[in-house]
Amino acid sequence: MASEYKTVEAAEGSPVVTKIQVWTGLMVDKYVFTYTDGKSRTFGSDTGTEATPFVIDSAAGEYVVKVSARVGESTDMVNFTTNKGRISETYGPGSGGDPKEWSVTSGYMITGLTMHQATGSKAWTQQIIGIEQAPVPKDPCCPCPSCCVS
Repeated sequence: MASEYKTVEAAEGSPVVTKIQVWTGLMVDKYVFTYTDGKSRTFGSDTGTEATPFVIDSAAGEYVVKVSARVGESTDMVNFTTNKGRISETYGPGSGGDPKEWSVTSGYMITGLTMHQATGSKAWTQQIIGIEQAPVPKDPCCPCPSCCVS
């Protein structure tokens, strides 16, 4: 597996995550991050069953600051924590792998995940190996001026 604490910097002015959808089965399969600009990004594979989404109140200045997981040959469990101290439900079946945690640098927010896709006979598995982070907008209540009403 690649570096287990990889952090990727995103551009300043990146939109804030407003919702994280997670699909699970025998492991955590897929994540869809939706942003304040209405766009979304998918991480992982198209398998599993959709769980209850974690909705982030970006209009109130809330954003994701930590990802906690159990990771071995796959990601077996994951949850997300916001700057307001709210923690998502725990997604995934659970107890395999080792506990891992990725937190943002002070003044930053999580904007995505860094994934490792296995190869060979384990090609159906993937692991979270890190986070993508960007500076928190100067006005987190209006993280993308084009989508805010004056």
